Amino acid sequence: MSQRPRVYLTRRLPGRGVEDLTQRAEVEVWPGASSPDPEALRAAASAADGLLCLLTDAVDAALLKACPRLRVVSSCSVGVDHIDVAAATARGIPVGHTPGVLAETTADLAFALMLAAARRVVEADRWLRAGGWTWERRWDPEGFVGHDVHGATLGVIGLGAIGCAVARRARGFGMRVLGWTRSARAAEGVEAVSLDGLLAASDFVSVHVALTPETQGLLDRAALARMKPGAVLINTARGGIVDEVALGEALRSGQLAAAALDVFEREPLDPASPLLDAPNLLLSPHIGSASIATRTRMADLAVENLIAGLEGRPLPRSVNPEVRGGAPGPTILTRPAGWGAPQGVRRVKMSDSWGVAFRTLRAKSTDPLSRDPFRALSGRQPRHRPSSSRGAITCAPRCRLRPATFRSAVTTATERASATRRLTSSTSQSSADRAKTVCTRPASAEPVAGGFSPSKTTQISASASSKPSRRASSSWRRSSDHQRLRSRPPSTPEHSTL
Repeated sequence: MSQRPRVYLTRRLPGRGVEDLTQRAEVEVWPGASSPDPEALRAAASAADGLLCLLTDAVDAALLKACPRLRVVSSCSVGVDHIDVAAATARGIPVGHTPGVLAETTADLAFALMLAAARRVVEADRWLRAGGWTWERRWDPEGFVGHDVHGATLGVIGLGAIGCAVARRARGFGMRVLGWTRSARAAEGVEAVSLDGLLAASDFVSVHVALTPETQGLLDRAALARMKPGAVLINTARGGIVDEVALGEALRSGQLAAAALDVFEREPLDPASPLLDAPNLLLSPHIGSASIATRTRMADLAVENLIAGLEGRPLPRSVNPEVRGGAPGPTILTRPAGWGAPQGVRRVKMSDSWGVAFRTLRAKSTDPLSRDPFRALSGRQPRHRPSSSRGAITCAPRCRLRPATFRSAVTTATERASATRRLTSSTSQSSADRAKTVCTRPASAEPVAGGFSPSKTTQISASASSKPSRRASSSWRRSSDHQRLRSRPPSTPEHSTL
């Protein structure tokens, strides 16, 4: 019986990534030309260790329950609204996606749709093919007149990578660019305004926000009514953001001059949809990322995510980075349960990305120093992915540390945090309630002073449920123990346990 993991692909993908995957795992691909229905997908992927899906595949709690061996889900898409991320996280399954590779390509399509809708390109093409361009009507001064794009005002809803890419293209056309985003993010050359102000002042509105419960129906009937009369709406984000029934009514009434949609609330579009007979509406079948180069990069990144999850490594692009694939490695840092850690100890593999490891520790801790020991020493934070070619840790700009040096720095900060807990808790709780064993280091690495034993596991008293008071912390800062810890030389790197 083969020991290689089994993976299931819901569609054949371009690029060399799938070829590499076949060298590492047993690969099965859905044979149909269309996406599998939910029941067929549950049956086909029930024995899979990894699942590579598309945005058309519903990965819900029922599917995850039907796949008990599943270790990783990788989606060849940026959005993951087709995946129940909460259910996957609860089962310890990392979820990967493919951001950062399709922004420019999707922005190209958004601008192409804007130009085509404004100048009625598709309508003119159909008229010509139908034989409407005759000698008698060889030129009509009122034929297919549209709207100028240059010099107009563009409103960008959502200033992520795609929204900013559209804004850059608009500036090349001499457009005034207004922007609105839920996070109040600033973008170069974009004038930040409220959503109502953007809708009222924009000749063109382009939608680039993710579909979330907050953005579901963001452009409803009331919002469309607030748009500038004669405006043009473009949506290349997600269909559920725009009320499709209200959009059809706005086009028929003349409130909007035109619209262009690449995404829909239900995909594929229902043949009975009222959008199909709406005037001045340009439709495309979700082709925002449909260029050869971009689709290949998306497929390769999706495969990289899948392989990383199967090998127990952090995913290059993860939706839930707090979930790590594979079995836990050796214990290099333990803390009392009352310090915000899970019950027991927190285990981190030495080979894992330090950036991911310490983001996880920060998120689960309540102690200022133990939450971010690196920032406590240097004021900088590690990036997501360390450089692996030379074993160097890549940090913020102009800061590169060897792993041994970084481990020593983290150990020093951890000791300082531990000493704080030891000194403050000794005045507030009895020894029976105190937690044991904060960190273990060899005898040669221990300082003479500071409360660390040279021959056995260090025992530091710390409260399992309470935080140190501000007065106690201030007293410790003035103590000689604190001065000794600050003045002693760094620990010898090769003897550090971190």
